[in-house]
Amino acid sequence: MSSEFRVDSFIVGKIFNPGYRSVRSVEEVNIRFINNSNDTVDLCWIDFQGNLVYYLKLDSREVVKLTTFIGHYWVARFIRNGATAQFLPDRTEVFAITKRLCHTGIVFITQKVPTLFEAAVEHIGELFHKQQYALYWLPVPELIKFDIYFYIRRKRIYQEALNFLSTSRNLLRPNHNKQLLRIFANGQIDLCLQAVSDLSVECPDFEMNEIFLTYLRKEFVVMSFSTVCSYAKKWIDFLMKNTSGIRNHCFLLKHLICCTDLLQNKQLQLLLHEILPQAYCHLCLMKQYSIASVVAEVIFYSVALLAAYSDEYDRETLQSVWNKLLLPEVCMKSAHFNLCTVLVMSSLDFDCTQHMQCLENSLSNLKENDDLSLSTRKQFLILLKANLGILLSHCQPSQSEMLLNILIAFHLENNDLYLLIQSIFRHSRLTDAYASKVVQPFFRCLLLNLSLLTDENFAQQKGNVGIWIRENVVGILSISNKSYEDELNSWKIIMSSFIPPSHHTLSSDERFCQIVQSICGRGYSLKSLPVSLRVALFCVLISLIPCISSELFEIAIESTLSIMRSDTKLFRVLINSFKEKILKKYIKILLRCGCSNNYSKSTQILVKEFLLSGCSRDMLAVKSDAILKAAVQRPLIEEEYYFLKPLCDTFDEIHREMNAGENSALRISAEEIFQHVYGLVSPLDCMDEIKLSLFELSLSMLLVVKTLQDNDTTVTEEEIENIAEHVTNADQLCKALCKHPDRLIGLGIISEQMSQLLKRSILWMVKRGKLGHIISWKYVKYFEFYDESNINEIISIASVEMLKNLLHSSSHDLQPSKKFALYFALAKHQNEEKRKLLFAVLKDVLEIVVDIAGRDYLTAIDFLRHILPVATGSAYERDFVSFALAILAVNCESLSSNFVALRKTLSLLLNCLRFGAHSVINDQCSLYINLFVCVGQAIQKYINDTQTINPQFTRYLSYGFAKVAGEMVKYERSFSRVAPFIISECLEDAECLSLALFRIFSICDGHSVALLTSNLPQLQKTRFANLSLYFKKIKMVV
Repeated sequence: MSSEFRVDSFIVGKIFNPGYRSVRSVEEVNIRFINNSNDTVDLCWIDFQGNLVYYLKLDSREVVKLTTFIGHYWVARFIRNGATAQFLPDRTEVFAITKRLCHTGIVFITQKVPTLFEAAVEHIGELFHKQQYALYWLPVPELIKFDIYFYIRRKRIYQEALNFLSTSRNLLRPNHNKQLLRIFANGQIDLCLQAVSDLSVECPDFEMNEIFLTYLRKEFVVMSFSTVCSYAKKWIDFLMKNTSGIRNHCFLLKHLICCTDLLQNKQLQLLLHEILPQAYCHLCLMKQYSIASVVAEVIFYSVALLAAYSDEYDRETLQSVWNKLLLPEVCMKSAHFNLCTVLVMSSLDFDCTQHMQCLENSLSNLKENDDLSLSTRKQFLILLKANLGILLSHCQPSQSEMLLNILIAFHLENNDLYLLIQSIFRHSRLTDAYASKVVQPFFRCLLLNLSLLTDENFAQQKGNVGIWIRENVVGILSISNKSYEDELNSWKIIMSSFIPPSHHTLSSDERFCQIVQSICGRGYSLKSLPVSLRVALFCVLISLIPCISSELFEIAIESTLSIMRSDTKLFRVLINSFKEKILKKYIKILLRCGCSNNYSKSTQILVKEFLLSGCSRDMLAVKSDAILKAAVQRPLIEEEYYFLKPLCDTFDEIHREMNAGENSALRISAEEIFQHVYGLVSPLDCMDEIKLSLFELSLSMLLVVKTLQDNDTTVTEEEIENIAEHVTNADQLCKALCKHPDRLIGLGIISEQMSQLLKRSILWMVKRGKLGHIISWKYVKYFEFYDESNINEIISIASVEMLKNLLHSSSHDLQPSKKFALYFALAKHQNEEKRKLLFAVLKDVLEIVVDIAGRDYLTAIDFLRHILPVATGSAYERDFVSFALAILAVNCESLSSNFVALRKTLSLLLNCLRFGAHSVINDQCSLYINLFVCVGQAIQKYINDTQTINPQFTRYLSYGFAKVAGEMVKYERSFSRVAPFIISECLEDAECLSLALFRIFSICDGHSVALLTSNLPQLQKTRFANLSLYFKKIKMVV
């Protein structure tokens, strides 16, 4: 026996629990344990699973009396080194109670008398456990020390893996993940696999968790072919020779085969085709059918892979491999095995009809297993889901429906239907063949399931919704070989039979909610679906929206809108197929549902789409009359506004498309709506948010009515005068609001309300063609009270010529702050042509920004970073850059407490380097260096002082600082001599600023580096050396 084997046996004996298990019993036995040794021991009971259970600590010469049972086992271990004690008189390491005792039994615990070899290894283990370097004190040759160290280290890794695997029930504990990462980082994959093998034998209920399997799969991918074959042969032999622990060995084999390159490994192919079928037959004869199913799946994988990608095997050869599994004495009749057979035959292009029939017959016996990891039902469903496209292409429609229903039912039970959806849509682009064979049949089954659940949940609806889905909508997915015109006519007929349900009954059934989420596009894009499928889902959604709970209501509405937007023209035509009475009823139901779901804005948009459908203008007038009557009946003014908003938006969108013949009825309807809205607004209270919203509606409807009157020859003089008076009042009101927003502040109106009011007034004046009034200094001087979005909207609408005339007009009497809002908005605007207008007034801009900087340096910094690109190439370029650097230098100390200030500072410093090339080559170079150092120190101080900093902020500041350094690299001649001194000042902050320092390092002058390193303190010199080393490594990699 070799020395290594003796050491192995001894140490493994210390790690493993004894191979005993206590037996359940009710016959009590009294025992008195006496510790007759010189050391303290832990007295442990072996439980019914074979695990050690700590009972108590027993000091030397201490006695304890306890009551145990016949069939129970006890062990004692020394605390000092973990060695096993012995029980007298037989000197056994495990004490067993085998019979009833008349009196209290006395059992002595004593030390085992070790051999010289065992004592030496035990002593080494104790020394190594107490102190890491104790091994080196042994007076033995270094080679022997290394061998002992390496061997004990492997055993410690083995024990660590063993402890982790036996206690890793909670898969999500972070410390377990770190521990597992540390185990695999040691590169001792063989120890981990040995631990799995040993635990599988010792503990039949042991299971490998998914985290551990993920690490294993990563190791399997990089294994050599010879190692893979070695493990595969070892585990196949284990399956054929053992009955305990075969489950985990079977799973290890499966994952190993799936992670290796089987096509290139000829030896492994031979092993799987010659020996693995023998293992399958052996498992079947031993009635280990669940394990045999897994083995059959591995063989299927090897056959199908070679059939698809290898030219070295013909069909008959590969079929002969699978035929070994079809022998009558070992052939299983399970659905999983039959599915494997169908997939093998289809991959070999053989006829699958008979095997498909066998599969169909076996589906009735698909039952759940107690062992979830070996559940034949679960294995079947996973395999079915992974090969759904191939399988359904060989199915009859009835078989396809049966398989899909099984999958849907399983995922509904597990509350993870979305995973099945993701599997169905695993291809980013659906081919027509895949859509017709897989996607449409799947949704057909899904909708049939939904219709049955609808009948269950809405019995009071007399089955209208469920029947309509089942008998009409599902039929859309059955239409085939028809022209688009014929399909469109069929869809119109189906839409005309639509009957909306009541919205009073809501469903919270989990299965119902899962299917609704699925048809709403969870896990896929609705736009990618075929047209017929989109039409079917649209019909289902509009029929179920009134019945959907609030959690899913908004999702369903957004999905319906998404489908409609994919082909607006088609769906407006389909909506127009509704009966008039039904459409009016459904619109009112939608509005009531939206009201009860937090005034859903998406529902208002959907209602607007229904109103805009391809109906006549008279029909729109009828629908608007119905909505107006419904709005009047609402008890709250908020609800009235909610009902009226989509109606007013519809009129606003279509009123310009009217011809003279259609105006009359629609004009009368619009006037009625306006009069009602105006009555709700009066008197206008700017402090009331709902009144402001109604004011906006009144302005939009007033413009609609005015336009319709202008195009209607039947309008009376009285009606014209009435509307003209309203228009005049609106003009004056909006003009006053835009011209004197300061008065609104005096009334106590908050900024949000004022912004909303100004926005509506501006839009009114734009629509009235009075934008020229706003683009004048009389109005612009009040821009400081405007919201940024309002100013941007004005600039976007205004022409370049209007803005140019404004900037060139007289404004000398205005204070700088009155002009700044306009200049700032222009500097930030997206339109480059409008931004360049500031080029003509840069002198005025510079004077204003100097004035602003004295009061608000952050606003000035923000403005300067936008104006620098505009000033490039002008006579004022150097003045702007100098002022920007000066304002940064003055306020550098206050940067570290404000992330926004740091972000703007980095941006400004970067723009100074980009757009101020002349400032780098003169005496301002030293100012750049000081600013760079100060900003770097401010960033590090901000990160250190902030307790809970967002990692994104840290990355942003680090990358922003690196960008500045990258821009400095472009001016290498100016910065090369001083670059080492920049690094020396930032060495304290190298942790977060290392990327920037690496870039500065690339331009360091050799002479300056030598001078610097000779004068640095020792600590900074060490940091500089480390930074230099890292830089060289990165440079080599690049």
